[in-house]
Amino acid sequence: MPCVSYIERGRFVFNTARRGSDVASILADYDRQIDAYHTEAVAISVGAEDYSKGQAGLDTFKENLKKLVDKINASRKLAVVITPYPSKDPVQNTNIALYKAAIDAVVSEDAKIVDFSSIAVSNINDDGTLTLEGHQAAANLLKNALGFGSTTTSYNFHLKNLAPGSYSTEKKENADQITAKANGTTLEVHAGGVSDSGAKLTYTLTDSNGQIFSGSASASDFTVSGLKAGETYTLMVSDNSRSDGVTETYKPVSVKITDGSTGTLISETSDSEYDFSDLLKSEKALTYLFMGDSITHGVVTNGYDNVPQLFAKYLDELGRKDDVVINTGVSNATIATTLDQIETRLKRYQPDVAVIMLGTNDCAKNGENNVAATGSTSNGAISVTEFKNRYKTLKQCQYPHCSACSMCNDQLWSASGDFRGVLCFDPGSSKRNENRNTGTGDRCCQSS
Repeated sequence: MPCVSYIERGRFVFNTARRGSDVASILADYDRQIDAYHTEAVAISVGAEDYSKGQAGLDTFKENLKKLVDKINASRKLAVVITPYPSKDPVQNTNIALYKAAIDAVVSEDAKIVDFSSIAVSNINDDGTLTLEGHQAAANLLKNALGFGSTTTSYNFHLKNLAPGSYSTEKKENADQITAKANGTTLEVHAGGVSDSGAKLTYTLTDSNGQIFSGSASASDFTVSGLKAGETYTLMVSDNSRSDGVTETYKPVSVKITDGSTGTLISETSDSEYDFSDLLKSEKALTYLFMGDSITHGVVTNGYDNVPQLFAKYLDELGRKDDVVINTGVSNATIATTLDQIETRLKRYQPDVAVIMLGTNDCAKNGENNVAATGSTSNGAISVTEFKNRYKTLKQCQYPHCSACSMCNDQLWSASGDFRGVLCFDPGSSKRNENRNTGTGDRCCQSS
């Protein structure tokens, strides 16, 4: 039996669909709804919002679909167009046939078309939504058409990893950091862990008024002169020396330009407590990321929604149609494998909220518990103490400005040592859908 890597299991789907969207609205909001996530593939699901317009809307639909697919292809993404599934209304089925023919005529040579017309009417609810069996049938049609799994088709492709240099990440927790000292109005800076021969550093200094000064350095030790005496600056330094083109950022440093003063690392923690309901009242669109194992991934659900899908529906019911839910759960994941892939499963997305559920595979194998009541372990399981320590390490890898990072301490655990769970969020973040660096194994963005 061939070995399947965790990256191959991690073909993450970003569902940016919004209630009431048609092809025209997706095209108009392309930058925010599709391009912001830098995916390798984009699936457009054509639905009632388009075909209910009938013959009168057909020409406009074809024009917009062609523009949308061309834009997807121009971005070097794989374009997938999903046809509407049948309706219980004969009039609408006539419209569906018209729009399916239009899809075939307009984009058959430029996109992979997945035909949902074979879904049985018995798998459609009275309100037009799919039953559990209908969802399973749709998933199988999509999987078979794209050549996933063991099914052999005439159209096989392999999604690629994120392009080198297309994202940035933090320096590892144990890496050397930035030291800075004021000498008059000159700032003397040392970047740890960088060789002078290969140093490729960039930096920004931001003063209390928000004015930014930037520059570059070719050595681990460099100076910035001409700064304002008495002013406090935030120093951000990035290391661009990695051979794969990925930029690593150091932790930010705050320094006051007073002779002899030294910089201090800006704390990533906060003692403030936030009410989760405040996030649901936010005027800005938020991104929620769910990370875990097969329970989060949603393996073999038989058409039922997994937890991230249920949460996305909950947000929709609250009227938060612009919020995005990302699921980076991977079957068989442990805390160790998650830490090993933390860049590709969390950091690139800069989520406002990170929800984590891990531990099943740390203590069990093939469904059997391998941690005894006495705390002894077998068959590769880890102890409760080691599990606790790894979870703390994982929590410290969260979103760099997470306001809940104080949970990294024993607040994660009750007095008896029972695990309480993790919810990490940054309600003060201004980085919503713009400037999002994403990735993780393979990625697909679906809109409808």
